[in-house]
Amino acid sequence: MEKVTGIGAVFFRAKDPGALAKWYETHLGINPAPKDMTTPPWVSDAGVTVFHFSPWTRIISRKIGLL
Repeated sequence: MEKVTGIGAVFFRAKDPGALAKWYETHLGINPAPKDMTTPPWVSDAGVTVFHFSPWTRIISRKIGLL
């Protein structure tokens, strides 16, 4: 049986994306999605996972075919 070896991205819908991203960074040590080439993404043992906080998650999900 095949299994998941990692997650490439996680999208969170939030009324205040900046505050939620800051909470994840402060309490869980997860960096928000990089906005430039100097900011490192969050890396676990399995590799890079991008956490994105947006009020528009439903629209993003439709565009990439998840809804």
